[in-house]
Amino acid sequence: MHEILFLVEDSPEGGYEARALGESIFTEADDLESLRLRLI
Repeated sequence: MHEILFLVEDSPEGGYEARALGESIFTEADDLESLRLRLI
């Protein structure tokens, strides 16, 4: 199994963004719960 770590930050446009460390994965959402659901 491969573990992926995400860095979660406030987005300059509002909401949050998540970027995988060492991978080409990026997503964003308006709130933390929506962001979490996009990452599972």
